Amino acid sequence: MNGNLAQFQLRTLRFLSLREEHQWYRDKAWKLSWGRSKVVCNAAALERDSPWRLRGYADSVGLAFTKQFFALWPHQGVSEFALAAILSSPIANAFSTWKDISRRDNRIETLRELPLPDLEHLKPDGDLHRCCVELQNLLSVRDFTQPPKSEAVVKAVLRLDAAVLAAYGLSGSIQRQLLKIFNGWARPLPPPFDRAFTRYFPDHFEEEMTLADILAITADWDATNKHRLKLIQKKTDKTITSDERENLQMLQRLAGLKRELLSSPSLKELGQMEADLRRRGLWRGA
Repeated sequence: MNGNLAQFQLRTLRFLSLREEHQWYRDKAWKLSWGRSKVVCNAAALERDSPWRLRGYADSVGLAFTKQFFALWPHQGVSEFALAAILSSPIANAFSTWKDISRRDNRIETLRELPLPDLEHLKPDGDLHRCCVELQNLLSVRDFTQPPKSEAVVKAVLRLDAAVLAAYGLSGSIQRQLLKIFNGWARPLPPPFDRAFTRYFPDHFEEEMTLADILAITADWDATNKHRLKLIQKKTDKTITSDERENLQMLQRLAGLKRELLSSPSLKELGQMEADLRRRGLWRGA
């Protein structure tokens, strides 16, 4: 399974017979509803010590899987893509690490205990479904003439994770504590994208923000600022509504954080400043 299943990608398919004469007499798994849409993930934690234990994949075509995989069939009205987004998210992986930290294998009991967001977030018309479909299509196995760029994959992953964290209603401070667990760890995305993703927040930026806020002032800043300027014009024209006024206050806060992010020196820049001061004999640090 290692090398075949990644988050949001199943690389190769093999023939698996479900005919009764090919089954062991004590095995009943072949009778399950394999033709239905479902979510699958790895039964074994494939990288020791990594907090990324789970690799979720949404199977919408009705494949059969061996006992190396866990299969979960969603209730009617629940999207298999939304569930795959949750299983591959930092929330589910942190929960699995906490529950099974001393175990080599993942446990289906742990997945059953995983808290889920409200049902409205799991529907086929929700943000989790839409973002996961976009990402899984981006990572679908095909003969790439123009493979997706790492930047596009990372942005899609961040948008999906931000949607999951928003569905759980986690504050900026809680999101920051949670996401720090994964700093420095390669995410089990298909290569080469696994090494392109090792942290969520800039090293030198310690503001308590949600992941959605970080995206708003980085990858989505053009759209964020365009909407902000539109609301500023409405305020000037005195046509702004109360809801729009609250939205503008939030966008003005994000604009301030954007300026702070751009003005904050990076760790590399701080290192260069220290080296220059030492060279000039002006460094007074320890």
